[in-house]
Amino acid sequence: LMEENKKNKVPNVPNLRFNEFNYPWTKTLLGSVLKILHGRDYKHLKPGNYPVYGSGGVISYVSDFLSDWNCACIGRKGTIDKPRFVNGKAWFVDTLFYSKPYPNNDPLFQYYLFQTVDWNRLNEASGVPSLSASTIERIKCFVPSIDEQTKISLFLSKIDERINTQNKIIEELERLKKSIYQSIAVLCKGIKNEQLTNLCTITTGKRDANENSFDGQYPFFTCSKETSKIDTYTFDGPSLLISGNGEIGQVKYYNGKFDAYQRTYVLQNFVLNPLYVKIWLEILLPARIHREQNVGAMPYIVISTLADLFIPVTDIAMQNKIVSAIKSIESKIHENKKLVMLFEKQKCYLLNNLFI
Repeated sequence: LMEENKKNKVPNVPNLRFNEFNYPWTKTLLGSVLKILHGRDYKHLKPGNYPVYGSGGVISYVSDFLSDWNCACIGRKGTIDKPRFVNGKAWFVDTLFYSKPYPNNDPLFQYYLFQTVDWNRLNEASGVPSLSASTIERIKCFVPSIDEQTKISLFLSKIDERINTQNKIIEELERLKKSIYQSIAVLCKGIKNEQLTNLCTITTGKRDANENSFDGQYPFFTCSKETSKIDTYTFDGPSLLISGNGEIGQVKYYNGKFDAYQRTYVLQNFVLNPLYVKIWLEILLPARIHREQNVGAMPYIVISTLADLFIPVTDIAMQNKIVSAIKSIESKIHENKKLVMLFEKQKCYLLNNLFI
């Protein structure tokens, strides 16, 4: 790859390019390189093995297919900002646009070209997001020769393959973790249980969510997946943080000074290994929350949701052994998630620089 085109003020070429190509890209409209069509209703079809794609992904499986596809798709209504590529026999519903490339145009290249478009900016509705075929066909773009299109699309597809592989590894590790949780539950059957309130203290944070500070000194735990920052701290020491709403039931471990949102539960002063308690919360809480929601309870955790949980009390050696096994799996999950983030960052950079 070469990254000197824009610096040398070469017109109509991307920042990054494969060395064997040196001619300008053609300025055009998407409608000149592809035709936009939309799917059809599928409710008359019987259940079967062929996927039905809507704007948000696969929504059903039916007994027939519109064609054997090799095309880029984008949502017509609803989810309009997530292009996808479909390769194989499938049915497309009316909420999905699919592209039919004209000769000398690579459909996989068009899929990656779609990923460079700010689709939300093109939204034509004040309610449910929507696009029209004519809007898509009027998008200005630059395209290279079919040979360069193919090289770019194959290169980017290799990165997508690696991202998919890493995500499958993460899924397998998550399944393994669940399997180990089930084994732990069986292993600890018959062991004396103690109420959670006898094993630690349970309080809540007192801060509003808007009290976070971008460059704060201390972690600020709210009910989201991400941990914010804040300039003050209320809590210190080994703690478990449980989201009372939002990402309801999410459990985090932290050891140090921090503060917490008022709907975040803070568990401290543990009799048992806090990471062992965390494991049991992750085993027991989902079922407890699901049960309370089924009987009409509000979708948030109240103090009794936690206080009424009973944790098996094993000896410290068993606690540490269980914690060690789970930490090993979680470490591998974390490493693979970091790899996915790096590949996605690399792909984002390439999309910004391999296209004009």
